[in-house]
Amino acid sequence: MIQIGEKFPDFNLKNQNGELISNEDLKGSKVVVYFYPRDNTPTCTTEACDFRDNLEDFNELNTKVYGISGDSEKKHANF
Repeated sequence: MIQIGEKFPDFNLKNQNGELISNEDLKGSKVVVYFYPRDNTPTCTTEACDFRDNLEDFNELNTKVYGISGDSEKKHANF
């Protein structure tokens, strides 16, 4: 387990709504971060849907889930 701010690098990233998320926002939280190459590809869609379908279980564990790719905010919002 990585403690945010210790070994996890500092970051500021925009989500699909243009809101900034930083490592400071995640301190003290359990977080799953997964990386994927592109929005709207078959494998990435399957992966994202699996997280979505299990989001209630993550919520019960007080765990936030974030997917990261290099695509634009607009592509993320459509994804």
